[in-house]
Amino acid sequence: MYSVETLARVDMLCLDKTGTITQGKMQVETVLPLTQTYDKDAIAKILTSYMAHSEDKNPTAQAIRKRFAGEVAYPMISSLPFSSDRKWGAMELEGLGTVFPRRTGDVVGCSSS
Repeated sequence: MYSVETLARVDMLCLDKTGTITQGKMQVETVLPLTQTYDKDAIAKILTSYMAHSEDKNPTAQAIRKRFAGEVAYPMISSLPFSSDRKWGAMELEGLGTVFPRRTGDVVGCSSS
């Protein structure tokens, strides 16, 4: 309710839907490990391998692929492509386990097989 009351006092609302102020393009700025299990270098190897094998072409995938390009550290064993209905995709990488980047919040998780 507080948000609605605050919004009632708004005189001007500026949106940049057309991209006149911003570029309208996503890019990866930094990687912040959430645990000590994987450092920035390990995350880079995982994402580089995942994106090399992924066929996703959405804006998030393009931004990740542009930032994490290079030599594949983990060959792909199997994959489940991203689905809008599921809101996730997954890939089993040899020597690592299952990797499942989530588009909501852009969190990367790994679980050992």
